Amino acid sequence: MTKKPNAPRKPGRPPKGPYPGKSAALATRVSPELRAAIDEMARRAGRSLSQEVEFRLRSTFDANLKMDRREQLAQLFGGPENMAIFRLIAEVQATAEYYVTQEIEGKSWKDDPFVCKTFRHAADVIWKALGPRGEAVPPTGVKLPGDGDPEVLGEAIAWGALSSVQLADDEPPLAAQGKHYSNQMMMYPSIKRGLGELMKRLK
Repeated sequence: MTKKPNAPRKPGRPPKGPYPGKSAALATRVSPELRAAIDEMARRAGRSLSQEVEFRLRSTFDANLKMDRREQLAQLFGGPENMAIFRLIAEVQATAEYYVTQEIEGKSWKDDPFVCKTFRHAADVIWKALGPRGEAVPPTGVKLPGDGDPEVLGEAIAWGALSSVQLADDEPPLAAQGKHYSNQMMMYPSIKRGLGELMKRLK
């Protein structure tokens, strides 16, 4: 008696839901308690068990990606404390503009001296409140501009940075590549583009 060949298996139903086009299978074993919890969450969300598992796996990766981005942003500002302070200063700037302008549009620190001075004073209060206590004593054995006066030194550093932005090209100079300050040199062109029309005030 001739054995009949097995009939080809019919393809399963195409996947539906928020993740179409799936073809890879993932089999795993979980505890009964976890399975029951996943079933319940899937029922509440109106998803199948497979969709619920994929949703939660994707959420884990998305959360890690967002955390990585926050860490990268914090590094850009020199650490999480710096980033938090600059975010606070940005909020102070917006609040200063609101109190001064109220319903008047077009008033900001960029074009109104009163708003700018208010914002600068508010930012200075933040630095004083969160900065270290005690006398500002310059380090010994280091030659500093202004004989170690922090205001003179700060002004020299600020104008040095502004000059670097002013002289920046669209691309960082090749001479800066591979040196410890290459990241700063690569940053100045981006800052220059961000300042836009404000750059004219440095001339």
